[in-house]
Amino acid sequence: MMGADPGDEPDETTRSLLSERAVKEKRGAVRHSALKALANTWPDETTRSLLSERAVQDEHWAVRQSALKALADTWPDETTRSLLSERAAQDEWLVVRRGALETLANTWPDETTRSLISKRAVQDEQSYVRQSALETLANTWPDETTRSLLSERAVQDEDWAVRRSALKALANRWADETTRGLLSERAVQDEWAAVRQSALETLTDTWADEATRGLLSERAVQEKRGAVRRSALKALANRWADETTRGLLSERAVQDEWAAVRESALKALADTWPDETTRSLISKRALQDMGGAVRWSALEALASTWPDETTRNLLSERALHDEGWFVRPRALRALANTWPDETTRNLLSERAVRDAYWAARQSALEALASTWPDETTRNLLSERAVRDAYWAARQSALEALASTWPDETTRSLLSERAAQDEDWAVRQAALRALANMGPDKTSQSSGGADIG
Repeated sequence: MMGADPGDEPDETTRSLLSERAVKEKRGAVRHSALKALANTWPDETTRSLLSERAVQDEHWAVRQSALKALADTWPDETTRSLLSERAAQDEWLVVRRGALETLANTWPDETTRSLISKRAVQDEQSYVRQSALETLANTWPDETTRSLLSERAVQDEDWAVRRSALKALANRWADETTRGLLSERAVQDEWAAVRQSALETLTDTWADEATRGLLSERAVQEKRGAVRRSALKALANRWADETTRGLLSERAVQDEWAAVRESALKALADTWPDETTRSLISKRALQDMGGAVRWSALEALASTWPDETTRNLLSERALHDEGWFVRPRALRALANTWPDETTRNLLSERAVRDAYWAARQSALEALASTWPDETTRNLLSERAVRDAYWAARQSALEALASTWPDETTRSLLSERAAQDEDWAVRQAALRALANMGPDKTSQSSGGADIG
């Protein structure tokens, strides 16, 4: 058997280069790679010393973090532990401090480490580190001391994300009446909506009983933030789909002050109770609700759940008369998708020209191009590409022509608009469409030029 080629052995020249680049290289990713190569290939005291120095002095947090991890993996002794403990408190970057705490917990899960992590869970200036420290304590030392600290931070920490995380950890580890009481209290009293909402969701997932239902029903009405009210209504509809919940949803679909809550209530009613009573309520809200998003959501629910002539007539009327800036365009698209016949086509052709709002004209043109790609539609698109008053409608018309009829007639129109349209976005779109169509083959001679 032949001996190994001496050239295959890592040599001191390479090591010297790596050591130099680990300090002097301007890009952190390269310094990181150099340190990693040194730790893997030359795990001796010289490398350790360099890693210890870069774990403190390197300007990039990822290099410092990587150096600390390499030290813990290769030299898990008291010297490394001391350095990690120091960096867990003193490094300027939160990710390095968090990583140091996690490495200590994984490598030295004793009372000294626990004491340090408990201290950082309260004193670290960054909520991200405090949150991670609490989670590490709950996972590594799930006892009464940790529970007490979590309960305290769930109320007293200044950051909402830390309070929310503490509550979740308590529910995961100690799902008893004490935790339930704390969650119920924070679901009402925490100053931050996200914490209140999370507390309600945790209560629903862990204690789906009448007491939780009562709290959800109360918060669905009395909670000051709409997002929390909406979450409470969704939880009720998912867990307790009975007449009591239906009555509350029907009331909030009309009376809630926030449009998104009314919209969510209507959707839950349509999904869970798709009957004539629900249809009647949704039809009324499609006409009467002050929020355009709610009116549109009501129309959408009607079209998907009751696609009949009554719904069609209502959509057609709203496509003409709704005052909402985005209701008419969506009503037109729903008509084209559900009833793609000549009556709908005629309405779309008329709105593509006469609607006062550009988005409705644009939607009508796009629906016509996708559903009726014939010469009549092409002629209308060509006319609107030049004459529509709003740039976005002209642009949509040009793009529809280019994608559906990529021929010389379209090329000619695109070339004209690329030079003459008053709006830069339309000119840009025309140029882009021309480029996508490729070279004009009719302008290229099929034979060589006659030199004579």
